[in-house]
Amino acid sequence: MSITKAKPSILFLIGIFYPFLAFLFAVNKIWSRKYHKIILLFSFWFGFNVFFYSGDIISYKKDFQVISSYSFQEYFYLLSNNYSDDLVKFSYIESNTYNTKPDFYALSLGFFVSRITSEPRWFFAIVSLIYTFLFLKFLEEAVIITGVGKEWTWKFLFLFLALLVPYYVGVTGVRFWTALFLFITYVFKYLRSNKLIYLILFSLSLFIHYTFIFPVAVFFLYKVLNFSKLISHFLILSSIAFFLFTSTSGILDFVGQSLNVFSETSIQSRASAYTDQEYFEDRQAALSEANWYVTLRVSLINFSFLILFILDYLNLLKLRKDKFLEEWNLLYTLFFCTTLLSFSLGSLARFNYIFFLISLIRLMYLHKENQNRLALKRFATVMTPVLILHILVTFRACFYFVDPLLLIGNPISLFLAKSDISLSELIVGH
Repeated sequence: MSITKAKPSILFLIGIFYPFLAFLFAVNKIWSRKYHKIILLFSFWFGFNVFFYSGDIISYKKDFQVISSYSFQEYFYLLSNNYSDDLVKFSYIESNTYNTKPDFYALSLGFFVSRITSEPRWFFAIVSLIYTFLFLKFLEEAVIITGVGKEWTWKFLFLFLALLVPYYVGVTGVRFWTALFLFITYVFKYLRSNKLIYLILFSLSLFIHYTFIFPVAVFFLYKVLNFSKLISHFLILSSIAFFLFTSTSGILDFVGQSLNVFSETSIQSRASAYTDQEYFEDRQAALSEANWYVTLRVSLINFSFLILFILDYLNLLKLRKDKFLEEWNLLYTLFFCTTLLSFSLGSLARFNYIFFLISLIRLMYLHKENQNRLALKRFATVMTPVLILHILVTFRACFYFVDPLLLIGNPISLFLAKSDISLSELIVGH
C-alpha cells in the first residue's frame, strides 16, 4: 500500500517516529477531520522544538523562570488585579511578559505548566497544540459551511484560507492568533446555530488577548442593532471617506480617545501603547527597512480584499447570493469598516484578518452555485501571484523559527537535541 493512501492510524504511527513525514501526507488532506490528530502531533513537536530567534518568544522563554517561582498566592493576586492600573498591580510583584497584559491566558498557562516543569519548551508545545486545535476547528467549520469542492478554484480558496495566517505566528506570538481563531470559529458556529454557548465561547477570546474586546463589541453591535441597508451604505461610505481623508495621526488620536472608556485600568495603559505617535513612527521606520517584496505582500493582500468587497458591494461581480449570506452580510460590512478605520495602525491592523477570513469563506460558499464559478475562477487566477508571493515571504520568515532537526528527527532526538542554527540560516546562511 502506498503511503499516500495510508489510513490516518498508519500515518499517526509513522508520526510517532518521524513527525514531519507523517505531517506532509496529512496536511494534503487537512480538510478531513480524520487527519487532524497527525497534524496536532506535529504541532506539539514544532512548539517543543521551536527555534528561539527573536520577538516575543524570547521574552516568554526568559520570563518562564520568573513565573516558575510564583506561589499560588502571587498567582491569585495577579488574577484579582488583572485589570487594575499598573501602579496598583505591580506594587507587590515585578512586571514581566506573562503578567503585564490585561488577560489571563499566557499567565495561567505559564503558571500551571511551570508547576510541572522548569523547561519552557513544554510551554510552547502546549501553546502550539492549543493554537493548532483552534486553527483546525476553524477549517473544519469553514468546510461545514462551504462543503468540499473538487474544482481548482475551491482548492485555491481553501489553500488561501489555510495559509493566510502564517502558522508559526500562533506559536511565537502566543496570544493574539489563538484568540483570533477562537473568536472567528465560534462566531461562525453561532451564525449557523444561534446557540448561546457559542456566543459565550467566542467572547472568551478577550481573556486570551485583551484587544479582542473590540471585535467582540463589533459583533454585539451587529447582533443588537438592526441596521437598515441605508445605514449600512452610510457606514461603508463614511469609512471609505475616513480612510481616504484622515491622516494616520488623526486615526491614532481617534482610537486613543476611544480608549478613555477604560480610564484608570490596565486596558487603557496597555492599549494606548498601540496609539502612541512616537512608538508608531518607530515601528514604521523598522518596517521601512524590510525588503520591498515583504511590503508588497502586505499591500497586495490588504488592497485585494478591500477592492473585492467594493466590487461585490457595487454588484459588479454579479455573484448570486442566498439568505444565509444575507443574514451575516452586515457583520461582513462592519469588519470591512473596522479594517479601514485601523488600516494604518500597525499591530491594531491585525484585526483585518477577521475581514479577510470572512471574505474567503464567503467566496468558498458562493462557489457552490454554478452561476458564480466563472467569476470566482477569474478572481482565483488574478490572486494566484498574490498567494504565491504570500507563501514565499511567510515561509521564509517561518524558517527562522524552525529547528532543522524537526524535518529529520524522531521524538527521542527532539527531546535530547537542539540545533545551533535555524532552518533559514542552514538553507541560505542568514
